[in-house]
Amino acid sequence: MRLYEYGRIFVKTVSIVLLVVLTVLMTGFSKQEAKVQNQKLTLEVALFPYVPDRVRFQEAVSDAWKREHPDVSLHFADWDCYASDPDPSIDVFVFDGIYLSSFVEEGYLLPIPREKFRNKEDIIPFALKGCISRGKFYALPQLLCADFLYTRKDDTGLSDVSDIDTLYKRMGDRQTKSVRDGKSVV
Repeated sequence: MRLYEYGRIFVKTVSIVLLVVLTVLMTGFSKQEAKVQNQKLTLEVALFPYVPDRVRFQEAVSDAWKREHPDVSLHFADWDCYASDPDPSIDVFVFDGIYLSSFVEEGYLLPIPREKFRNKEDIIPFALKGCISRGKFYALPQLLCADFLYTRKDDTGLSDVSDIDTLYKRMGDRQTKSVRDGKSVV
């Protein structure tokens, strides 16, 4: 074979290899784009693990979310703010407010624009203030822990409750079978 023929074979081979590489690359990109377009967006969510009746709480969050954002699904992750820092895979998480400044400093939280808050007047002022760090909102208050029970004046069924066992008896049977740390929770 002459040098000329080797050159032609080399050029053809290189052309075919480049074509295969480009085809693989382009196919890979188009598959990724198709995944994003055809796949429903999913948020990874970690709720506070110490809520009473966690299963029912999660269902309530899911139902409310579906009504507002039917095109975005939720996947609930297990995460405990008292045990570890938030995993990078979690998009939205509930944590104890004592960690706010630390989570802001570590970059786990992004500021929430004030205009994104709806019905701020419904939030207890000191709870809302507890969501601010460096002059910006970084969280929304969800739960307020307390070792006391508020009742209405005319609620005679609960007005004399002074311990948790009596409260459980007055509240009646639970609606779910959720268990936390081996003990039933209301």
